Amino acid sequence: MIVFRTDANSSIGFGHLIRCRAVAYTIKNMGHDVAMIGPSLLYKTKEDDLVFKHWIPIDSWEDSFQDACFLLDVYKQINGKFIVLDDYRINAEYLNTLRSYGIKTLQFQANFNASLNVNLILNTSPAATKEKYHFSQLTNAKFLLGAKYAILRDEFLNNNIKDSEDDKVLVCFGGGSDRGAIELTLNSVCKHFPNYQFTIISGKHNPNNELLKEIIESLHSNVNLMINPNNVPVLYSECSFMITAGGGTTFEAAFYRIPMLIIATDEKQINQSKAWSNLGAGYYIGPVDKVSSEQLISSFDSLITERSYFEQKLTGLVDGLGKVRIAQEIIQLIH
Repeated sequence: MIVFRTDANSSIGFGHLIRCRAVAYTIKNMGHDVAMIGPSLLYKTKEDDLVFKHWIPIDSWEDSFQDACFLLDVYKQINGKFIVLDDYRINAEYLNTLRSYGIKTLQFQANFNASLNVNLILNTSPAATKEKYHFSQLTNAKFLLGAKYAILRDEFLNNNIKDSEDDKVLVCFGGGSDRGAIELTLNSVCKHFPNYQFTIISGKHNPNNELLKEIIESLHSNVNLMINPNNVPVLYSECSFMITAGGGTTFEAAFYRIPMLIIATDEKQINQSKAWSNLGAGYYIGPVDKVSSEQLISSFDSLITERSYFEQKLTGLVDGLGKVRIAQEIIQLIH
């Protein structure tokens, strides 16, 4: 039994759950049972019912030690063999508690300064290198670093033919709160470029959805708002440009070689956003609360001009095999 401990809600978003789910599905297809610990049952899908042998929600976080002890109890009860940890609240005390019982773990990690007592350290950011981990000489952990470990859902891998139209733009800031980024895009780029067609993907848990509907109805005929659409990979394959946050959607855009304008909606996205920009995947404009309409309009104009350059730079950065590589590393450790 491979156990996943993560969290998800409209405030922090659903990226942690999405990537854990994708790795879990892969492990299940390789013949191993999986369990999900943490997320509410509200976020459990019909497909999850077929994949996860156990789904145990945790309503609140007391402290690191208490949560680690609860996870240990569950782990023993369901005969766990390995734990995947994807939660920014997990700290050294938490990890040391697990390892004191000899439990093998993988940690999703974006903090280069934290010392981790784990078996596998996974950081899919294109900014990640072993040299940036200041404790790397003090740990026996194996590092799984960079975009080669990018985690994509099967629906993207099964629809990998790009059939884009020159005037189509995809706007997506994840499944939770967009932190005002979509409103900013509507009132700047969408208004300034009326000859382009903008498809906006928003999650059903985004608290700003009603406001976005009002803005679109009153201002924009070139905008289509889609809440939790079923055909997301098709929407990616049809667009030529993307305006997005600096999280998991950047890997999906890179897979389709879509030039990006990236706005960080969380400070944890900044390093990754800068790395995509340095690789030539598009432009990182800045944190959402610091980006102006003028910056967004100017950057989008440049993105149009340099489209072919960015598409060339994006070629091969994300091949879609990341979750298979991760699953193989985990399974190797439990055998």
